[in-house]
Amino acid sequence: MAANEIGNLKVSDFFNGYDPETGVKYLDLRRQKMKIDFFTFLSPEASKAVKKYLDFRAREPKTRKSDRFIVLFFLTLSQAF
Repeated sequence: MAANEIGNLKVSDFFNGYDPETGVKYLDLRRQKMKIDFFTFLSPEASKAVKKYLDFRAREPKTRKSDRFIVLFFLTLSQAF
């Protein structure tokens, strides 16, 4: 995924399509620059990192349905922990 697509992910995008049993996340996205639809997956490790980042932001489950963006400021996960 390009930085633009990552920056446009919303909390609800992450939790819709997340399989807690396998830890795999399915993403159905649109490449903004090329206007092409595509899908990809987040590995269990990547999904875990996103969940840790959301926990770091102290978001409660109620934000799962929110239209808030996942990445508020371009912090790396290493800065967050």
